[in-house]
Amino acid sequence: MKKSTKALLAGLVVVPAALAMTACGGGAPNLVDTSGNYNASTAASYEEVNTVLTDPELSTEMDSYRMFIYSDVATEVKYSNEKLRDERAKGVGEIDCLAKIDPDNGLQMKVKMKESGGGENFEAEMYINQGSTYMQNPLTGSWEIQDGLGMSTTITEVDYESLFAGVDQAELEGASMYVDDSTDGVTKVKIVVDGSVLSGYGAAFDQIDAGAEWNDAEVYYIIKDGKLQGVKITMSGTMTMTMEDMLLPVDVMNPNSELVMTNMEIKVITNITVQLSAQDVNFDLPAGIVA
Repeated sequence: MKKSTKALLAGLVVVPAALAMTACGGGAPNLVDTSGNYNASTAASYEEVNTVLTDPELSTEMDSYRMFIYSDVATEVKYSNEKLRDERAKGVGEIDCLAKIDPDNGLQMKVKMKESGGGENFEAEMYINQGSTYMQNPLTGSWEIQDGLGMSTTITEVDYESLFAGVDQAELEGASMYVDDSTDGVTKVKIVVDGSVLSGYGAAFDQIDAGAEWNDAEVYYIIKDGKLQGVKITMSGTMTMTMEDMLLPVDVMNPNSELVMTNMEIKVITNITVQLSAQDVNFDLPAGIVA
């Protein structure tokens, strides 16, 4: 096995979808226990963390797991023209993914997405089997192969080395890192990522808009009895966009409404949690999907 922490995050490219959701949900489940002794006085060196997470004896194979992505988003829109009313919206999005390695068919995934907000609700379910992505046709009830969804249909390695591949070595060595091994057989690693360089990180972060202002993020690796059991990433930030000289109707519901010139500022405040937990999962493919 090569010296890397191969956290098998299938389809991590769904993260951008979570970033875009403006929905209302019931909160994220606690799949990864990150509680531990992370007192600043026990801060670990880069060398110590690197040794733990690149240990060639570390077992990182996951035959099945659950990944949950949760994001709450607040959007504010302000207009320079007083005839237009400023807008605000809040919500939460959820993506719940079950994945297993079938001996005959390879990667199989069940992905459930929820979003609601602004008086609207949306739920969708999709499956991945034999490299194809299926969604149910709401009119016929049949499961159809979808193209152009931008979702991975293969297992993606998001290991310690890949996750931090985009950051300068000196910045990584200067990050705040902690190791808790106070419980027999359990090692927990916490890495605090400086928000100023967050968008430069690879793998899980390379879809993030570089113009956003991100707060410090936290990345956890949980190892039990020499096996990787979980990964958790928490992050929050604000993205502001300005659009100038736009011609907009005073009343969007009235086709004959007066058109006015305005500048528009859009601010998006988001909090995101990504959890991966190695666990036994079991689901059957719906009828109509080739097994």
